[in-house]
Amino acid sequence: INFKQFDIVHASPNADIIVTAGAGTGKTETMSERLLFLLSTWREAEAIAGSNPRRLGLDDIALVTFTREAAREMRKRIARSIALRQRLAPRCVQPVKSWLLQLGRARISTIHMFAKSLLIQTGGALGLSPKFRISSQRRDFQRLVLASLSTHLPKLYEQDRDLPPV
Repeated sequence: INFKQFDIVHASPNADIIVTAGAGTGKTETMSERLLFLLSTWREAEAIAGSNPRRLGLDDIALVTFTREAAREMRKRIARSIALRQRLAPRCVQPVKSWLLQLGRARISTIHMFAKSLLIQTGGALGLSPKFRISSQRRDFQRLVLASLSTHLPKLYEQDRDLPPV
């Protein structure tokens, strides 16, 4: 990784990180390494802050991307990086096996799925039913168009009886 990527990977554990760059520039690798850095160092960071030290788990971190393909690639890269550490240091002091087991539960998703999961978890506070559904934009658009046109359609039909039904 280059110097800028190194700074992102080793930024303060309390920092929120946003990585934006073009295709093929190493965003996925940088964020994979950032995640492993946080998993490796969080205990020390909390102990220094004076709070009750505990290990950070993969389910404590949210990695959000824009496409499902990018989310799948991120999960794959993290698994590869964890496995590589295990192979390079068989007596690794990091709990890499537990990280691999937690990887299935990790919140690595698209922004849409992340927002949906937040609504499912906390929607009750907003007055949403636990069984709420997010409808497609197409159906919402159709409803909007129909609602807008419904007041004008009778007038149009009076003027031209050959109009097809909506």
